Amino acid sequence: MKKFNTNLYPSGGYFFRDEDGHVHRDKSWVRVAARLAEYRKRAGKPVGRPLDEVTAQACQRNPSMCYEEGTRVSPNKPPPSLKARVLMWLNTMLTENRKLPVATVTPAEAESRAQICATCPANTPMGVKSCATCRQAMKTLRQELIGSRKRDQRLEGCSILAVDLASAVHLDEVRVTRADLPAHCWRKIVQ
Repeated sequence: MKKFNTNLYPSGGYFFRDEDGHVHRDKSWVRVAARLAEYRKRAGKPVGRPLDEVTAQACQRNPSMCYEEGTRVSPNKPPPSLKARVLMWLNTMLTENRKLPVATVTPAEAESRAQICATCPANTPMGVKSCATCRQAMKTLRQELIGSRKRDQRLEGCSILAVDLASAVHLDEVRVTRADLPAHCWRKIVQ
């Protein structure tokens, strides 16, 4: 038996077209079924199973909004945006580094790393510039993490590591072995 996902609003609203052509509308499938039952009683017709009929017709019109009873699967949540992942990374870095001082590299090393990241295809705009709250959060988190160190305006978020490149180039971070990092990446362990 098919069921209609009640969290979704059907295109055209909640309605049922009876076999005699009469259209029954209301604010929910249950209320449409109640209207249908009342209409049939007044017309002297057999009531039948109004909710099942309403659901079947609704699922025929909107098959993507229905599921087979007992097999309902939660819809896949889209992955968090790069901006959200980078903000989480900044927050995690601050939380971890509240206990210990932040280990940083020399300004020359940070500049060398920034040059690499600025031309990397993984240097991805995060959409922070269009959101005043996001801009302020990013500014505050960066300030807390790297203080007054120079921020390279060309750097955004790393789409592979989900880090704030403007901050990461200053941090003395552990190098990683990842096949998806470009060969020129300063975070990659060269083997």
